[in-house]
Amino acid sequence: MGSSRGPGCVGRWLGLVGAAAAIATLLLSGCAGPGGRLVRYPSNESSGLNSIHGDWEPHHGGRYIALVTERRGIQEIVLFDTRSQRSIPLPGLNRADSLVGQPSASADGEFIAFAAVRAGRSDIYLYQRSAQQSRNLTARLNSAVRHPSLSERGDRVAFEVSVNGQWDLSIVDRAGRPLNIPTNPR
Repeated sequence: MGSSRGPGCVGRWLGLVGAAAAIATLLLSGCAGPGGRLVRYPSNESSGLNSIHGDWEPHHGGRYIALVTERRGIQEIVLFDTRSQRSIPLPGLNRADSLVGQPSASADGEFIAFAAVRAGRSDIYLYQRSAQQSRNLTARLNSAVRHPSLSERGDRVAFEVSVNGQWDLSIVDRAGRPLNIPTNPR
């Protein structure tokens, strides 16, 4: 009986690996967009974008990148300024009694929408940097919520809300007041 690992099998395998590498290169080069470029940010434990710790859920809102990190041994949201290449302090946002995630920043970095679990309840919050305060936008909802997405101006937050076992979309203003969503948008 012949071996299934003959020269023809190895050649086919190498051909598949080469094709996969070529496809991956094409796909990854498309990440920079038409005429774009791949931007690398420096690693810096205290204020840079990359670190040896877990960093995830990035949201790029123009000049600013909001992300979740574990740099200080706790899960917290960080706002990174791509011009100065430094993290911006967010006093009042990250609290010891909360598990935060899914940040979304306005274009000017003044507002950050995020999901948080406090006392076993998930809510969507809007943090205002100049006031150094967060507002619970979903306190009146008796449903699970997730995935906030902040408008460029920071005046509207879209998110998912669990209604009767189904995830629906909701949009609120900065005060948490619901905005009308057309049921048949055109």
